[in-house]
Amino acid sequence: SSILKDRAQNDDDEYIRRVTVEALTQHFADALDTETILKACAQNDDDSGVRLMAVKAIHALHQQASVRNFSDTSDTIPFLKDRAQNDDNSGVRRAALEAIAYCFSDAPDTIPLLKDRAQHDGNSNVRRAAVEAIAYCFGDDPDTIPLIKDRVQHDDVSYVRRAAVKALYVLYGQSNMQFWADALDTILWFKKLAQEDSDEHVRRRVVQVIARHCIDDPDTVPWLKDRVQQDDNYSVRLSILYELMNRYARHPQTWDIMSDCAQNDPDEKLQKWAQEQLKRRITLSNQGDQQVLTIPYEFAFDTAEVLIRKEGTQLIIEPTRSPSLLAVLMTLEDIADDFPADVDEELPPLDDTVF
Repeated sequence: SSILKDRAQNDDDEYIRRVTVEALTQHFADALDTETILKACAQNDDDSGVRLMAVKAIHALHQQASVRNFSDTSDTIPFLKDRAQNDDNSGVRRAALEAIAYCFSDAPDTIPLLKDRAQHDGNSNVRRAAVEAIAYCFGDDPDTIPLIKDRVQHDDVSYVRRAAVKALYVLYGQSNMQFWADALDTILWFKKLAQEDSDEHVRRRVVQVIARHCIDDPDTVPWLKDRVQQDDNYSVRLSILYELMNRYARHPQTWDIMSDCAQNDPDEKLQKWAQEQLKRRITLSNQGDQQVLTIPYEFAFDTAEVLIRKEGTQLIIEPTRSPSLLAVLMTLEDIADDFPADVDEELPPLDDTVF
């Protein structure tokens, strides 16, 4: 171990120093002077990769019960706090912040430090790490949700705002669902954010939060309908349709919204996606000499079945009382031969749809 300790501090090759730091943590975690060596590397090495490895090693040490049982942490917290505030490398600052949050959450200085870094660190990755640590470690603190809301509204980097929205989603998901039924101001705050934030990724996450937490609210589907009509970003509209298909399939407006997008959405790819989802829920079968197009009851149209026939390449639709149904079927004329037999097939998930 003495050779490793010497090489960790004195080898001319930074790669060797990094590997040696890792080896000390893995094989000599119980040695009384291991943490001292790691602190020296974390503070004095001129290579940020070595400093980062050393801070992560200190984090790993304090997650091990044997070290926690004998190690004096009186100077560890101030040391990590100094690295979290003063190291000139954002990766090192982030690692030090995470070590404090997840190993020393009971220390009185931990949450003030996290709050300060969430608001004032010059690097967005560090601010994001602080927001996530606050949500994970201090969800019950009365200042947590107001602080994260502040980051959603005021951080100038959308990457951080998205992380803050995700943190709110998790925190509110841990709350009793009655919270959402009673928290009108929270719902209105989210809706305002979904309409006004300049970043489409933030708006997309917010509509997911509302769609998943406000299922019993009668205003949710009409509001989602407005967003799918008004938002100018393809990915936001696609996420809304996905939520409607998977969480509001039996709502009478869902299929009107889908059929409208299948015909009128300004994005051709989204039109085709909506058409495909409609097609997946319709079956084409033969009854005697007639072909029957069966419409699921979720469509909430006036009729459940439509008799159709083909003349050459034309799909002939028998008279129906529902003009909107006729419009949907006309949209599907060119794919009528390809209706799947399995109408219960699960929709493929969208990328980054689930947090």
